[in-house]
Amino acid sequence: MEEAQIVDRRATDALPGRDETEIVRQALILQHTSGTPCAVEYLMARGIHGATVRRVLSGGLRADDQEAILLSLRAPAQ
Repeated sequence: MEEAQIVDRRATDALPGRDETEIVRQALILQHTSGTPCAVEYLMARGIHGATVRRVLSGGLRADDQEAILLSLRAPAQ
């Protein structure tokens, strides 16, 4: 009988070609403008692991993320 191989896919679940920092920042902006449930759905739909979702949306923004959010909220709508 062949033993099943367990694979940790957390690092490879994100959509290929997308920068995870960009995805997380977009989720933080979405959380600020539309609420946490929308941000959670956005991250989960893009394959971001649940543990990362909890950590990111629980608060404690990095300074560069906070600056990116402020800049995006000040930018004129396109």
